[in-house]
Amino acid sequence: MGLSTEQLNQLPGGYFCFSDEGTIVQINQSLLEQLGYEASDVLGQSIERLLPIASRIFYQTHFYPLLKLQGKAEEIFLSLRMKTGEALPVLLNAATIRQDDRLLHQCVCLTVRQRQKYEDQILEAKRMAEQALRENIALINAKQDLEHHQLLLDQQLAELQQKNQEFWQFGRLITHDLQEPLRKITLLADALQQEANGSLAVDSGRLLDRIVEASQRMRELIRRMRDYMLLEVTQHPIHLVNLDSLAINAQELVSQQLATTDIQLVTQGLPSIDGDRGQLLELFFQLIDNSVRFRHQPILGPVEITITGQLVESNRFRATPGKYSYQPFIQITYTDNGPGLLPELVDKVFQIHKKPGTGLLGFGLAICKKIVDNHRGTISINPTSQPGTQFIILFPVQRTSVINSE
Repeated sequence: MGLSTEQLNQLPGGYFCFSDEGTIVQINQSLLEQLGYEASDVLGQSIERLLPIASRIFYQTHFYPLLKLQGKAEEIFLSLRMKTGEALPVLLNAATIRQDDRLLHQCVCLTVRQRQKYEDQILEAKRMAEQALRENIALINAKQDLEHHQLLLDQQLAELQQKNQEFWQFGRLITHDLQEPLRKITLLADALQQEANGSLAVDSGRLLDRIVEASQRMRELIRRMRDYMLLEVTQHPIHLVNLDSLAINAQELVSQQLATTDIQLVTQGLPSIDGDRGQLLELFFQLIDNSVRFRHQPILGPVEITITGQLVESNRFRATPGKYSYQPFIQITYTDNGPGLLPELVDKVFQIHKKPGTGLLGFGLAICKKIVDNHRGTISINPTSQPGTQFIILFPVQRTSVINSE
């Protein structure tokens, strides 16, 4: 004996029954309320009216053939179409019965509104777990790469320390072991001059003078080489240095050393930067000394020097082509009114080179470049500066307050 309509309406889940031709013949009130239909809306209609497109395809290809073959179906998940057009996910069991010589398919269903949500959460958790696994693998690989690079860096650092030690020993050789015999040669030559007291032949006296002169030049060359190498191996504490006062101090030192009073120095906007005060003083000293030594000949007027500072943006990548990362730099512009550089010197001016017409080695601008390199900066020549010579120096900004407000 089947259930009455009243009993079907009291079921805690949905119930519907359709004929073998697909016509809905019975549906309980619980399912009608969940779908938003009246009984008259669905009774006598095709079962496919209650199915969205995806569920309709599933019904035609799987659900209905299963009922025909086995007479039952269990735990079938599909969606029913609500009156609003929304999909209502349900889990149903179905069984085929014969009544009055016709086949009827009875279906009992429970709504599973949270199932999709749970499945989505499970899939999301799985996706996040897989992503975490991939990231963990990537992290492990990155760690291995980092350890490999650290090992290479340690090897390079050890090699650099070894080279610095060898460089330091070579510096000691130059500053002491070569200086000492040269000092003795000079002393002996001086003693010979004093002992002869003018009794030497003219040619002998001239040769002796040349020995003394060559010894003095050699001593000066060794001193300059020592100063250059000390910039490579000697470390000094870093302090906040006022470049304006430093430039003035350097100008005074040049004036004293070269016994000149006609240097006109103008500074504007020079900042305070983090650096080695002794090296930065040497930087300005070499630049000013270079301007005075290579002024116009004959002398036509005072040596005019202008040094300015400003904040600029520049690429911090210097040796890697195609890489760009702009950051603040302090630009120091040094300009003099000299004759400018000879074209053949422009490409090698920051190298140790022979000065034209003298045969002497030029260290001044090579020392300047080494000092700027030690401060992670750059120095270059503005080739369009006429007349005179213009140097452009860039120092990376290390502190917040950099440029003077004046």
